[in-house]
Amino acid sequence: MHHRLLWIIFALPLIGFGCSIRLAPPDAGGFLRVAAEKVKNAVSAQTSRLIENAGDNFVKNLTDAQKQAIDEWLSGNNLNKFGDPLGTIYAGGTPLFDEKAGLTMDRFHLLFQKFPNLRDIVSNQIEEMNSGGIGSSSQQSN
Repeated sequence: MHHRLLWIIFALPLIGFGCSIRLAPPDAGGFLRVAAEKVKNAVSAQTSRLIENAGDNFVKNLTDAQKQAIDEWLSGNNLNKFGDPLGTIYAGGTPLFDEKAGLTMDRFHLLFQKFPNLRDIVSNQIEEMNSGGIGSSSQQSN
């Protein structure tokens, strides 16, 4: 009984070898791969723009408390206001200016690019401030 079942399982794929009819054109696989790659690239580009815009909106809407929490986090990690080690010197005086493009980036936008988890860190730090944790006295004076 088991031998017949095994024979059927192994023989089924071989049944189609005698067929001379092709169900798909020879280049269908290549066409599908190219189409799938185009769709993947388009979705990836849209997702990147969506994430970047969401990040821009988040940065634009930072409250004073959030900015203070970011600065305290930087200080607590021995980083300067640009998120680099203390004492870092910049050729143009600031890492915010792109000389090639002639554009200036927002400091907080730069920080969120460098530290993607900074949003969570800020939220946790603000909760800590509001619950009377570290830094609560500076928060209450604002």
